[in-house]
Amino acid sequence: MTPLSSPSPPDSDWLRVEVRLFAAAADLAAARQLRLHVPAGCSLSELIAQLLDRFPTMKNLAHVSRWAVDEQFVPADFIIDRDLAIAMIPPVSGG
Repeated sequence: MTPLSSPSPPDSDWLRVEVRLFAAAADLAAARQLRLHVPAGCSLSELIAQLLDRFPTMKNLAHVSRWAVDEQFVPADFIIDRDLAIAMIPPVSGG
């Protein structure tokens, strides 16, 4: 699967964020990575809203997933202040 990108933003007040998807999230987006442009200083919840605008079928999954930055789980009010890689980690079950 190749990464999907949002259109390039008009100015430098925007950041590039790579969203890594796993399991059912990757299946729903038909991609393992998405590249999004978000305004500097936006929250993770605002990024999630942008993601759901593009992939509304991910709504239920996004709300039960964990989100990580630099291999650390972060809350929805985490502020995106630089170019980052963010992981959406959906719940998994195993035996």
